[in-house]
Formats: sequence, structure tokens, C-alpha cells
Amino acid sequence: NYSLGLINGSWMVGVEQGSGGNGLPSNYLAPANQSVVIANNNGTANFTALSAANHITGHVQQASLNPIGGVGVWASATINSVDYFQYVDADGSGNYSVSVANGNWTVGVECGSNGGDGLDDILGSGNYQCPDQQSVNISNGNGTANFTVQPFVPLQIGRAHV
Repeated sequence: NYSLGLINGSWMVGVEQGSGGNGLPSNYLAPANQSVVIANNNGTANFTALSAANHITGHVQQASLNPIGGVGVWASATINSVDYFQYVDADGSGNYSVSVANGNWTVGVECGSNGGDGLDDILGSGNYQCPDQQSVNISNGNGTANFTVQPFVPLQIGRAHV
């Protein structure tokens, strides 16, 4: 049980995961944040944390089989109508492991530009094509999702001479 002292209005409420002494232990999944409207000084937000007893592991590599380390890998699932999201960085050898619960997980590589936010775990938007997301069903066991990244080849358009 928890209680927060808030004034009337709209609030985003969530459960912290795995940092410091106040977060959930790393073997639990925190559900997505909830939007709560406080009216007449009352509001409720209930959360269900799931045990993450299983893992999805894999690696991120170039088509030449060279590993791509440091890139972010995410996994998301909706379990019993609640959204869960996990995120890790691949190690220097391109390997990753993310803790998950039973369910059907969508796994992908963090692609695109970082928008100037200073993050360095995004697959280089100008160097590689983003690999397709993968579906991994977890049922009392572990799963695997490996990603092979193709180099980005710019389309060259020539000029016609008349």
C-alpha cells in the first residue's frame, strides 16, 4: 500500500524499478505508468508487478557477423491488459539479456536518431537499416531474438543527359 499527498488535477503515477532502495527488485517487472485524475482529494492507482523469472537473450550483429555493442534492445508485452516494457543495452560483444514474465513479447532494436538527447545506445540512423521487430512467446522458459543489421545503402539517382 502507498499514499501520496496530491492536490486536485491530473497526475502520472508509476512504480520505480531497480534503482536504489525504493525501486522494485530487478527480478520484477513494473507495469506502465497510469494517468490519475484527483478530484475532491481522492484518486486510486493500483499496480501489478510481475515476477520476471525468464529471459529473452540474443545478439545484435552486422551482416558481416561483426557484433554491434552498446545498442539498446527493448521488449514489450501486454499481459492481463497491463503494458510492460523492458530495456537493456547490448554489451561490447553485441549480446543482451532482458528479464521477462510469461507472455507474448515484441522485441526490437532502438533505431532512429537520438534527437540531441545525448543517448548513445541508438543504432546509427545513417549507417544501418533498422531490423524487423520479433515476436517471442515465453511460457515458463527462456526465448531468443537475434538481430542481423544490414548496412544502409543510399539510393543513387543519376541525371539523364539530353
